[in-house]
Amino acid sequence: MRKILFTILCLLFISCSNLYKANKAYERGDYVENIELTFKYFDEKPENFKELKEKKKIEINSKFSNIFEYYSKLKNSEKLEDRNQANIELFQIYIASDNSEYSREFEAQKEFLASNNIRDIFNQALKTNKELFSQNIGLRDDHTYALKVIDYTKNMNIAINNVIESNKSLDRNKAELYSYFKKEIAKHRADGYISLAEVEEKQGSNQYLRSAQNLYYKANQIYSKYQSNYRNSYSKYESVKYKADLNDARDNYNKGMEEYRNAGSSKAKYRAANYYFREAQKYISNYKDTNKLLSETKEKGYFKYSLSSNNGDVKNKISNALNPIAYPVTSGVELFIDYRRGEYSYNTFSYTNTEQIRKEIQTSIDSNGKAIIKEYNFTKTTTTVEELGTIPYTFSIRGAYYNNNISNEVTVKNTVNNVKYSGEVPPGSEYRNSDNKLLGSNELKKKVEEKLKKEVNEYINSMVNDLKRI
Repeated sequence: MRKILFTILCLLFISCSNLYKANKAYERGDYVENIELTFKYFDEKPENFKELKEKKKIEINSKFSNIFEYYSKLKNSEKLEDRNQANIELFQIYIASDNSEYSREFEAQKEFLASNNIRDIFNQALKTNKELFSQNIGLRDDHTYALKVIDYTKNMNIAINNVIESNKSLDRNKAELYSYFKKEIAKHRADGYISLAEVEEKQGSNQYLRSAQNLYYKANQIYSKYQSNYRNSYSKYESVKYKADLNDARDNYNKGMEEYRNAGSSKAKYRAANYYFREAQKYISNYKDTNKLLSETKEKGYFKYSLSSNNGDVKNKISNALNPIAYPVTSGVELFIDYRRGEYSYNTFSYTNTEQIRKEIQTSIDSNGKAIIKEYNFTKTTTTVEELGTIPYTFSIRGAYYNNNISNEVTVKNTVNNVKYSGEVPPGSEYRNSDNKLLGSNELKKKVEEKLKKEVNEYINSMVNDLKRI
């Protein structure tokens, strides 16, 4: 049993190890992850390499050879996309390999490091990325692919960060070189975002201006560690944002004016105009005469109401429901709203029904096989109890625009039947006494209040929907 458990634990450890994950990465064609995880497996636990069997070492080296052969073909591909992928991923592989104590223990890796220079790989990676990016900078689409191309270089940055985080005593020259790489990657990406922003800004429409605004802002963020307002990216962001804001303010203002001119006696149209004027001010505060128009459309479009109620919950519900179309006032009231809830009452009613029952039941069989019948005479008494919970209420709306008076009561009835048998009662479950309990005043009150809340909410919503159409 112990041997089986030990074997299971060993298999579990292997399946969770970085080497196992590296093999899985190789199988799915994720070669960068394969190499990173392989060296992580050895670097984190040097004993893993010491215990590595020669056969396994040959197997790992063979995979490395296959990987470099794959990238060799990819670098010579006619497709620029392939060459871009190869150069960026080879940079990642070089960074991971060059910073592992065990990379040169594998012939394929040793040869790769010896025959390549990290600066050359880096320069080539940025070169092909720029070329691919330049081919996709036009407005054929929403620049999704162009952004994907240039952001692919972030993988190079991630590879550098992984090394820096795992190696606190990094060689000074190497640390300076990596810092240079990170700055160049940030510059490359920021330049790309600015180029795309310039293309979109020239289109003029707000759809493109908003996109350009976003791109300028991101460009500034990307390079802010090295230089603020790089290539005036933040200044251009503010300028483009102002243009777009001005356009949105103008568009909303024009929509508001159209609703305003056609409002007539329609409060709904004045409220629509008020909405657009408020939207205009979200982009440009005090745009044109929006302050004056907001005051006028509020006066003409929103109902002025007075609300009285002896129930705080309903009062809040009414206020919240009216908020988009009305506001409370103490003078010049257009709607007088009053809600009153009455006292809860609880009553019970009962009546009894008595039945005399005669029942013949076979009890056994005699020696001749004839059934022996016994006669039972008994009484069935059924007591029915009804409990009623009631809350009355009134809901009144009076005004020049709308009138509705509701006087109602909400009632919930609960009925309980109990049966009692007496006399010579036959055996069997169907003749058992029942003793069902009433809900009681407090529990029934909860049900009445729930029903009341639903009913009153429906009246409130109906009132608001009617007012919205005025």
